[in-house]
Amino acid sequence: MTGTLYLVPTPLDFGCLPDGSAAAPLTDTLPEATLRAAA
Repeated sequence: MTGTLYLVPTPLDFGCLPDGSAAAPLTDTLPEATLRAAA
């Protein structure tokens, strides 16, 4: 079997504030093309 493996960072890696109060929208931290490929 062949295919493509996409390694995509998780939202836990990006956009979190140091105090943990909120996270930025995912589209602010990852390119839209990356999100489409991951979906």
